[in-house]
Amino acid sequence: MKKGITTTIVMFSLLLGTAHANINVLWSGLGGFNMPVIEGQGPILDPFPGQVALTQLIFTPDPFISPALPGGDVSGNEVILDFYWNDEDEFGTVQPQNFTTTFSAGFIYARIFEGVNGTPATADPADIIAGQWYYAGPLVATIDNSDPGDPDAYDMSRNLSTSGFGDDLDLQVVPEPSVFALLGIGGLMLALRRRFRK
Repeated sequence: MKKGITTTIVMFSLLLGTAHANINVLWSGLGGFNMPVIEGQGPILDPFPGQVALTQLIFTPDPFISPALPGGDVSGNEVILDFYWNDEDEFGTVQPQNFTTTFSAGFIYARIFEGVNGTPATADPADIIAGQWYYAGPLVATIDNSDPGDPDAYDMSRNLSTSGFGDDLDLQVVPEPSVFALLGIGGLMLALRRRFRK
């Protein structure tokens, strides 16, 4: 009897832990996005051919945003749900993109990347390198909406200006965790070498 009750409790806990949500969202960033001030504040894109920036819609099971990694990768249990290449788009605005899926209950946010070393990126995630600037939009709970004809709106902008003087890119892509590990090992070896020389 006790075993049956325990099994039921475990199964119920698993079901709660894998709750799903119907994510039906029209996501955009119409406020425009600027280069970091230290690089000369201005829109990340100009209306010329060949200038591209990457925007991502991301799911996270936790109520916080993880740092961006090289290649535009996400860390931990985060998942890239959708992405958008801003091509020839003045002021780096993200035009409305509809995304619908059934996914785990959690949170969503969006981020937009500047070009490599202050220049617009190509449509190649490999161009996103450590130290590159990016912006992360607000974190919101996953939207449980099963009506594809009536999506909920998610605006990744905080500054809703449409004049090109919108949100500033104020975060930087961090090295891969393996790079951090190598740096740590290198520092340890230098410390040991110095100690044994004394």
